[in-house]
Amino acid sequence: MFDVRADSRQRDALMQIASGKHGGMPFEIIVQTFSTVLEPLFVPFTFHFNGRDSLAYAGDAMRVAIEPIKNPVTREPESVRVQHATGFIFKEAECASAKQMDVNAGTLKFSWPQKAAFIAQVKYSN
Repeated sequence: MFDVRADSRQRDALMQIASGKHGGMPFEIIVQTFSTVLEPLFVPFTFHFNGRDSLAYAGDAMRVAIEPIKNPVTREPESVRVQHATGFIFKEAECASAKQMDVNAGTLKFSWPQKAAFIAQVKYSN
């Protein structure tokens, strides 16, 4: 999925990156794990970044909202962080719970709420 506001030059560049053809991590490895690649969707994106209370919508194709994980006894929010030394996807992330996780993108359809989620700021340098 790509932001609908991208012009044709940007769309081409995004397709080159996402397909791994441009090179660079992690896309050149991740694309090797796909058995099927769907046609790209160009939809409006909405992001509300607020740590463990963030949300992201990609048109009607994807809706994700996260919330803090809760202590199973007290139901109070817990803070758990994960550090990944090599930083393949992220170097550090806050664990969260996916309050909402729905995908309806062509033939790809699923709903997976109330499962593990992570929030991280990711920077690619390539």
